[in-house]
Amino acid sequence: IYDIDDKEKYSVVLVMDVLEHLEKPEEALKKIYNILNPQGFLYMNIPICDSLSLRLWRLLSGQTRAELVRGCDETHLNSYSKRELINLLRRVGFKIVKAQRLANRFPIVGRFSSKLSDFLQQFNFWGVFGDLLAVIAERVK
Repeated sequence: IYDIDDKEKYSVVLVMDVLEHLEKPEEALKKIYNILNPQGFLYMNIPICDSLSLRLWRLLSGQTRAELVRGCDETHLNSYSKRELINLLRRVGFKIVKAQRLANRFPIVGRFSSKLSDFLQQFNFWGVFGDLLAVIAERVK
């Protein structure tokens, strides 16, 4: 991402499960912002750490936020709450068009019944259980 040629411009950039792995996420977002056409869009998927299920899991496991994130994937260098990510995108200059939680993990249910857990993945429950965040952000002039 850091080496993308700024001369090329794009209408849409997809960043799927990437930002949490980067050493300099704000620098990467600035680079993406600069390669977008005016009114170009960024679509991003990212795991977030503030869902009700992950808060419950941290409470039950006694793990810190960083420990939980690295425990899920040791290559995760960053973790964000929904608010932290939106603030980061705004700081770079993006206008948030939509931010919606996806995936509904129920860690306790999943330990007993993967079928029930898979079924529950289909429901958002007012965004409380979503462990992934999908964001559509626009580059503003």
